[in-house]
Amino acid sequence: MTNSTPQPAAENGIYYFLGNITSHALHLIPLHKLVGGTVVVLSEKAKKEIEKTYHLPVLCLQDAPDANLEINSQHAETFKYLEENAKQIIFYEIFKFNDRSLVPKKPVTFFLTHGNMLKNYMGDQTQREKSVKDYDYIAGLGPFMKNKFMSENKIPENKILDIGVARTDDILNGESQTQRKVETLNKLRRNGLTDKQTVVSYMPTYWGDSSVYNTGLKVVWNIKKEHFLIVRLHPQTKKVLQIIYKALSMLKKNVLFVPNGNKLGISLEDIYAISDVIIGDVSSVMFEAILLKKPLLFAYGSGTHRQDESTYDAISTIVSNSGEINEKNVGRISSIISESVSNKIDNKIWDKTIGETFFLCGGKCTEKIAELVQSSPKQV
Repeated sequence: MTNSTPQPAAENGIYYFLGNITSHALHLIPLHKLVGGTVVVLSEKAKKEIEKTYHLPVLCLQDAPDANLEINSQHAETFKYLEENAKQIIFYEIFKFNDRSLVPKKPVTFFLTHGNMLKNYMGDQTQREKSVKDYDYIAGLGPFMKNKFMSENKIPENKILDIGVARTDDILNGESQTQRKVETLNKLRRNGLTDKQTVVSYMPTYWGDSSVYNTGLKVVWNIKKEHFLIVRLHPQTKKVLQIIYKALSMLKKNVLFVPNGNKLGISLEDIYAISDVIIGDVSSVMFEAILLKKPLLFAYGSGTHRQDESTYDAISTIVSNSGEINEKNVGRISSIISESVSNKIDNKIWDKTIGETFFLCGGKCTEKIAELVQSSPKQV
């Protein structure tokens, strides 16, 4: 038990279970604005971060800072509370219930995912497949992923919701995007951006098949002054890497290190709005950026960190029609960026991939999620 006094339960019975993965709050914020609810975490550290960084109502009943993706008897108090008080519980990660008695029985449970599933998201095709079936409903994201869930993971169609990506809803709104762009560009001008520079963002994932360990460092080092580079690492990136990227960025006048919860108040959505070119790998960022119809550069790690081409099956056409950054060509990254801006994108290819990959890609995803969360019955 913790010594803190828990905040009152959500009056509408909606709870967002994050465990100790606080960065997933970025995915629930659009929905929370519409339907409210309370975030549930498993440690005092996570509670403080949710309050400080995301300013959301949060409940912590047990201080279990070592809890990861497995729910055990030590988490019984939290899940007893949810069983008694929740109407709906929303998950953004597949938590494995080792203690089967803790699988929610009365509340309706939703696994909405925290990202794009470009990575081998279901991982172990036995364990993850079994775990996802503990949830009443899961998000399909788009036709490609829905069909994959049904054919490869044998998930019944009635458990898969036709909903896409909520996090980009706001910036797909033209008025909101314009306002964000103006405000954020003003912040960047106060931090070195000139009107002659192209705004480029580098936003890699943090583990496995990521460019962050090698190629990304050379992206920062080799960027030329005609481009202004924003570096936003995944919130879960190892601290030592964050320190290295921050130090390297400080050596370059045209590079700005903008971590999650930065003092400048520049959010991921702000970076989406202002970027002329987006560089990344298998992070959700690249998946979502397709909706924005901006030039993309796919950065490849080397050795054990190089992603397999099959990783991009869902968006392979866009990948093959976009630029690539790797350890061999990263020295001329500025010319590759300039070429990408000059060539622009092929709207026909982008539109076709968007239709195959996303449900509700016109900025209405959050509204649909809200409707489904509040109206879907418990699966029997």
